Amino acid sequence: MDRDVIDQIVKDVKPRGNRISIDIDGVINVFEEMDYPGEYNVITGMADAPQGMVHGVGIHCETLEEAAALTKEINDKYGAYLNAFQNVIEVDIAPKGTSKGEAVDVIRKHFGDCKIYGIGDSLNDLPLLLASDVSYTFPYAPKEVQEKATKVVPTIVDALEDSMRDEI
Repeated sequence: MDRDVIDQIVKDVKPRGNRISIDIDGVINVFEEMDYPGEYNVITGMADAPQGMVHGVGIHCETLEEAAALTKEINDKYGAYLNAFQNVIEVDIAPKGTSKGEAVDVIRKHFGDCKIYGIGDSLNDLPLLLASDVSYTFPYAPKEVQEKATKVVPTIVDALEDSMRDEI
């Protein structure tokens, strides 16, 4: 993703107090120390962030409503450059044209005629659920997600067992 666009998003959002993480070449970059077992860098902005490709950005919100509003705001302002998806109370930002649904299309092109099963529980999973031949979600998922899934099941084990029983 364009580093200047990410820098502007950080400048828009950071003063609000949201926790932000930026994946640059597989390494997490944050704005304060955190309890995380993997490698990460503490940065003050994109100017002192490591060079490399920005693969994704995560922004933590306090409520579902805040995450929904921030997702809309980012898509409205920066949608020409990237995609923002609500993931419960997180906002996931990905490169333009990148979604879990796009990944399903890549799998179909690579493997040809195959049946694809998708499992998701939040709004960021909608592209996956819609692109899959059979999709599963759970009773705690938002109503919109439940309405788009093929099946609502109690647990992930139920989804996996159902998919293994399904005729291909």
